[in-house]
Amino acid sequence: MGAWLEEGRVELRRAAVWFGHVLDDGRIEPIERDVDVLTEHVLQIGGCPPLPFSMSERAIESGLFSRQEYYSLLKQVATRLASHAIRTSIPEDWEVVRAIDCLDELTRCLNVLGEKRREVEETGALAEEVPCWMEHITMSVDTLSRERSLLIEGVERAVRRCAPNTAEVATSLIGARLIAEAGGLRELAMLPASSIQVLGAKRALFRHLRGRAPSPKHGVLYSHPALARAPRKMRGKIARLLASRIAIAARLDYFRGTLDEEFVSDFREKLKERGIEL
Repeated sequence: MGAWLEEGRVELRRAAVWFGHVLDDGRIEPIERDVDVLTEHVLQIGGCPPLPFSMSERAIESGLFSRQEYYSLLKQVATRLASHAIRTSIPEDWEVVRAIDCLDELTRCLNVLGEKRREVEETGALAEEVPCWMEHITMSVDTLSRERSLLIEGVERAVRRCAPNTAEVATSLIGARLIAEAGGLRELAMLPASSIQVLGAKRALFRHLRGRAPSPKHGVLYSHPALARAPRKMRGKIARLLASRIAIAARLDYFRGTLDEEFVSDFREKLKERGIEL
């Protein structure tokens, strides 16, 4: 580093360090000793190495920090920066994949508890005495049901945020399941429409490959409102239309990340031409 002359006066250059700036003449310009402020400072200057130790010694010898204060604050800032790096490196669709896993586990728990509760209630009705602890089981089932509803709402919000076109074409929950089945939004965007059409139908597909069953026409898409409203003989065509549009929607979401209203409107018009309204 060196000084430079401009309009008759000397301007000192400043080198950014995590706790402020160091001037050419060796003076230090510290910034506020707040972890949030320091973390934001490092992010704004694009990151800077806290080492070599010669810099730490200079800061300590100048009386700006005690040795304990310097390393304690540095540890906190480094931890915040590591957390920020992890948050920014995780793709948005990660939340969708993990939430669908949780939703499936919660649904399985509810099904098992519900089945056991019915068994106990039926047995208790025959014996004319329902166990006193059944009330706690019923409360647990009700609580889990409410949590499941809240989780579904959270999944739908997450999909609309990270994959708005897929959510509009496939519906939010089906879009989330397709992303989870594919392993992520990027993986879904790379799949051909024919593969998207049968996502979630692994067992039926394996039976078909072994020659034990016909080829599946749809997987997760089976619960799409358009298929539910379509005549049975048209369901194959509607499933192919859905899959082709979802393939495009996933690519729009992955490469652009914004809602294409014209594309969604055209999709709805295609369904109307086939007598299906969403």
